[in-house]
Amino acid sequence: MNHSDLLNFATGFGRFQKRLVFLLVLSAFSHGFHLLITVFITYTPRHRCFIPEVDGVNATLFNGNSSNITFLPEQWKDSFIRLHIPWDDNTDWWNQCFRYSNITTNDAINTSEESTRFATIPCDKGWVYDVETGVTSATTEYNWVCDRSWYKTLATTIQMAGMMVGSLVGSLLSDRYGRRVAFLSNYIVGVLSVFLLAFNPFMLGVYVLLFFDGWAVIVRGFAVIVLISEMLPRKWRDTAAVLHNMVHSLGYAGLPLIAFLCKDWRWTVGVCGGIGILLLPPTVLVPESLRWLLENNRKNQADALVRRIAAINSIPLEATEKLLKELNHTKKGSEEKQLQVVQIKQKNETCNTQLLETQAMNSESQPRRYSYIHLARYSFLRYRILILCICWSSVNFCYFGVSLSTNELGGNRYLNCFLAALVELPGSFICYFLIRKFGSRIAFAIPLSTTGLLLIGTPLLRHVSETASITFAVLGKLFIMSGYTLLYTCTGDLFPTLLRNQAYGASSFVSRVVTLIVPYILYLGEAYDQSIPFILMAASAVLASGVKMLLPETKGRLLPSSMEESKEFKSNIQCYKQKEAQTANNNNNIYM
Repeated sequence: MNHSDLLNFATGFGRFQKRLVFLLVLSAFSHGFHLLITVFITYTPRHRCFIPEVDGVNATLFNGNSSNITFLPEQWKDSFIRLHIPWDDNTDWWNQCFRYSNITTNDAINTSEESTRFATIPCDKGWVYDVETGVTSATTEYNWVCDRSWYKTLATTIQMAGMMVGSLVGSLLSDRYGRRVAFLSNYIVGVLSVFLLAFNPFMLGVYVLLFFDGWAVIVRGFAVIVLISEMLPRKWRDTAAVLHNMVHSLGYAGLPLIAFLCKDWRWTVGVCGGIGILLLPPTVLVPESLRWLLENNRKNQADALVRRIAAINSIPLEATEKLLKELNHTKKGSEEKQLQVVQIKQKNETCNTQLLETQAMNSESQPRRYSYIHLARYSFLRYRILILCICWSSVNFCYFGVSLSTNELGGNRYLNCFLAALVELPGSFICYFLIRKFGSRIAFAIPLSTTGLLLIGTPLLRHVSETASITFAVLGKLFIMSGYTLLYTCTGDLFPTLLRNQAYGASSFVSRVVTLIVPYILYLGEAYDQSIPFILMAASAVLASGVKMLLPETKGRLLPSSMEESKEFKSNIQCYKQKEAQTANNNNNIYM
């Protein structure tokens, strides 16, 4: 019995696998709060300069005599503020960053018209924020407005930087130390980072905790998808992955409800983190990947996991013992194969580099330590990761570009956030249907090409109907989410076990770099033409839908464990087929 037979025996869909799916999906709900929590942390309401005579605790009105002091009547405030702060017709609100200089209280009282004759200076005594009672954010607490507004942008950027670093380093740790370690440790880091934001008194601490939150969100997410891929049969893999993403979207939809009820940003992050802490005990029960244990020769742990699976799934004891004997037999056969390969290598020291590379790939009995270098070293892996980087970058570009552009909806910010999350649910449904019906390539090409058409129509319809333009943008996000779900589900299907998480990490890292430039592309639209970002997003979506068709189809195929099994996946490019056939012939010559 080889590893594939063993895994087919142990990875059915019994009670053990159902429990695993439940635990992984449960963790998705609490982490659904994290991805866009900065929307409420960095919320910026309307604001104006602080005027001591109006806004101070002892705001008073001097009637020419300092001994006669009375509190400023409420009905006089607007008129009094107009004498201190310029009015901005574009925003229909007070100027948010400047006030008149060198104006005294007596000047203000004796001047019946707006004091346009006075020069303006930046707000030097703080700001007053136009919010309902109890609503706060880090922006209002630390005054991230006007010339300090870059602090607010920095908060989101640092969270994205955490995702970038987590994609690169965290995925490597997952392949090196195991899926369970990566999942559990980063679940804990994520919920603690958000929870501690509620008690952190320092502005620098906000940035540090957001970085670790970004790190944890991406590493936990990849560990979950890889666990689903390696512990479930092909028939149920897509279902579990889509269900995970849908529950994650439900958690995201719960974020505005929590923010609406709590109002204060520290209470909001505290409740979000607290829910994650309450859901922590069940996550401890998530097991290690059996496939990872086998590939790393963790025989004792693999034996224990097989027995646990058999006990929970009510597999007869005789069958379990037979399974473990076959596992031992597989290990011995692999050691004999390793010895043969070493002997062949000694006899063929003069062989070319390609033959030596193939021999190295066949050495499977000792746990290999793969790194990102291997994704670039082998031509077939390099080819696949390049295409996936293009696809991931396009999806992230469109997702965040459209999300930021839909701020034009206006209205209630809590409702807008809720609807933006809710629209992701049908996107996941569409992905599930297309994967089951057509396979991964078509399931990606259809929604991404549709996204391209919708995003092209968004700026064109703006001159006809703003409602229609916004509808196209929201529908575009729906189909983008479908492509996002597919990439999370199927990226690892083309890579061997010990490189699977690193394939996710490399693709995500490149896409996060692209995400960092999205605000600047949107700025080009504001400065020159609003259609520029949508044209670029549409072009990238169409490009990604085309290049994804160049990858091998994974529908109905077993998940590859080794380099050899991964290499057997066929490509649709004729020249690449010829290259694979030539390599296969060379492999056969080695054993002749």
